[in-house]
Amino acid sequence: MRRAFKGNPVVGLICSPGGHLTEMQLLKDAYQDMTHFFITHRAENTSGLPGVSFLPKYSSDHSLLQHVQWFLQSIVSAYRILRNRKPTLLISTGGGDLAIPVFIVGKLLRIKLLYIEHIGRFNSPSSTGKILYLLSDRFFVQSRELLNSYGKKAEYHGAVI
Repeated sequence: MRRAFKGNPVVGLICSPGGHLTEMQLLKDAYQDMTHFFITHRAENTSGLPGVSFLPKYSSDHSLLQHVQWFLQSIVSAYRILRNRKPTLLISTGGGDLAIPVFIVGKLLRIKLLYIEHIGRFNSPSSTGKILYLLSDRFFVQSRELLNSYGKKAEYHGAVI
C-alpha cells in the first residue's frame, strides 16, 4: 500500500464496532506501520483505538427529520475530522452509517477511497456496498461470487478472515 503514496501516508480507518472492527483489526499488518486513525462510534471496544474520532450514532427508530439531521451532523463531523487529520487514504469495512457520510466527504476532498465488502456477503451485495461502489477508487470483495454482482471495479484478493 505504501508504494502508491509519496511520503508517509495517513490512513483513516472507518468501521463500526463489532464485526466490521474485527475485520479492520485483521488487516493491521497492512496499516500498522503507517500513521493511522479510526473513525467509529462510541462503544466499550472503541475508546482505546489509536487516534479515534467518533461520529454520531444512527438510530433507526427516529423520524425522517431526525434522520436528515443525523446525516447532516455526520457529514459536518466527518468534514472536521478529515480536514484536521488530512488522510491520503480512507479504508472502510462498513457499516454504512459511518462509511457513507465519511466517503462522501472524502470524495469531495479528493482522498483515495477503498471499501472492503463485509465477509458475511457471499451471494448478494450489501446496500452499503452498492452505494460505496460508486464512490470508491478501489472496491474489494471477499467472495468470488460477488464479482459478478458488482462491476469491473470489484476486486477479489481472498478473505480477510
